[in-house]
Amino acid sequence: MTETKKSFGEILRELRKAADLTQEKLGEIICVHGSVISRFEKNRKEPSLQTLRKLTEVLEQYLPSEALNPLWDSASHSRWNNLEGVETDPVLLFVKGASESCTPREREILYSDIRTIVEIDRTHFLAKKLSSQNKWTLASKRFKELRKLFDLQSLQMRLRHNLDAGDCFLRDGLLGEALIRFGFAHITAMQLHDHRSEGIALIGMGDAHRSRGGGKGGDWEVAFEYYEGAENVFKELSSPTKEADCLRKKGCIQLYRGRPIEAAPLLEASLAICKNNDYKKGEYKAFQHMAWAYSILGDWYKAVSLCEDALGMAPEGDLWERTKALRYLGDAHRIAREDQKALDAYTEALEIIEKIEAEGKGASFVYGLVQLGLGRLYLRRKETKYVSQAKECFSNAQEKVYSRLGEGFRTAEYLGEAGRLMLAFGLFEEAETHLRLASKLFESLGNIFHYANAMAVLCSLYYERGQNGDFDRVYEAAKKVSDVDNELINYHLAKIEFIVGKVQIRQGGTLASANSFCSSSEKALGFNVGSFVENKDDLIGELEHIKLDVSPEVALQICDAYTNFWDKMEVGPEKQHAVKDALEQIRNKGEAIKALGQLENI
Repeated sequence: MTETKKSFGEILRELRKAADLTQEKLGEIICVHGSVISRFEKNRKEPSLQTLRKLTEVLEQYLPSEALNPLWDSASHSRWNNLEGVETDPVLLFVKGASESCTPREREILYSDIRTIVEIDRTHFLAKKLSSQNKWTLASKRFKELRKLFDLQSLQMRLRHNLDAGDCFLRDGLLGEALIRFGFAHITAMQLHDHRSEGIALIGMGDAHRSRGGGKGGDWEVAFEYYEGAENVFKELSSPTKEADCLRKKGCIQLYRGRPIEAAPLLEASLAICKNNDYKKGEYKAFQHMAWAYSILGDWYKAVSLCEDALGMAPEGDLWERTKALRYLGDAHRIAREDQKALDAYTEALEIIEKIEAEGKGASFVYGLVQLGLGRLYLRRKETKYVSQAKECFSNAQEKVYSRLGEGFRTAEYLGEAGRLMLAFGLFEEAETHLRLASKLFESLGNIFHYANAMAVLCSLYYERGQNGDFDRVYEAAKKVSDVDNELINYHLAKIEFIVGKVQIRQGGTLASANSFCSSSEKALGFNVGSFVENKDDLIGELEHIKLDVSPEVALQICDAYTNFWDKMEVGPEKQHAVKDALEQIRNKGEAIKALGQLENI
């Protein structure tokens, strides 16, 4: 028995219900009355190409792209059947053959172009006929109409070409080409009064400037302005999902600048719009960017929770989005010092990337970011085998992503991590070059958080190398970072202050070093409890070195200074337990040093 082919209306109804949208809600989103959707579903009215595109763009936010192919097929099929002589006319057969290699959306564009060409020819023939009948006025009117049709078709094709080419160049890292194409598309969209395409072109230009991300050329400022312009366009069009995307992208710019406090309200506004409009894709993307903000602010576990929520919302069939969600989750676990969970997330992401690439699709950018995360994870472990694994990961990241980007955030990020890797191998000069470049780039970008991070690693390098003038360089770097303190860099300030304390020990300044260690722990606690515990563990290790390399007496003096400092400090209830545990461990360390000294005297 032959299966009956479903009509356009039947397929639209099934997809709408699968997306959990009412006719009224779907109509509201695409700016038509709910009764129009009802007529579509009952096959009493056929949507225009523009309306069909709007329908699929909305449904694509709730359903996998491939689920929408039958909708395009059914619409295209009904139109194709309206062309007479398709089975015998050689020209129409040629067009049909060409269309069979297209996707449903491409086929719809092809048919639309054919209809426009037919309309141009029909108008031309009519004008010629009127002219032959000496009806000059009517013929002139038709020829004017013909010119308008030519111009309109040319502009529409140019707009489509530039938007598609811009998107392709952007994904391929050809950012200058992408900017040119999106710029042309923006001009053409304004000529056509196509406000939606105008907004899309603005977003494209914003994405290109954001990817280039250079502080010297003001790329992030320009990107922010383009996103703001697109946001205003989509507000006027009552397109809340696109408006939410613009708000999120503006928040992302603030995160690149190291400004989580400014990013937070933008991301919260984006999230609220997504929830109100049941925009799942935008919702989990907002979660991911909010997690980034929380990680900078020191709420590591809130960041992990948001990334877990985002992963749970990522469509199972969308491998690309699931890979990105796993990368975000891996980063959150790594920052929260949950190394095994981070490794699991990164490993699963790499497995999915293999599947994506096996299908002939590119995933190099996300692959590079996953490799960078893995490299950071391995570098945290001091064993030689892990450092070697980190080196391989950084090499993969450079090959896939960072080697093709300009002076932007990702380049600076890569230079900083490469410098850290070279430091682990004892390659001081090469490490210093990379770290200095990274710090200058972050400084030019205005990203104080990552600038302080690069400077902290530089301080570590100067201390470990210990050549003439290196200790002075530690003090100079500490002052530079302190001068730009924006109250968001306590984690890195704590690291730098700790290294200053180690330098002071080497220079014989016991009291000064004790003050530096106490100040370091205070800054660490100001960031979060995890940073404070990490700082305490570093101090216990340093006390052992001081006992062996300097004297047990100096180690004891630092233990006493630390306990006296925190005994006098008032600490909030949520942090009291961590401080109490730290005091107990430092006191126990002091007692162990004292007992050892007594044994040696005996």
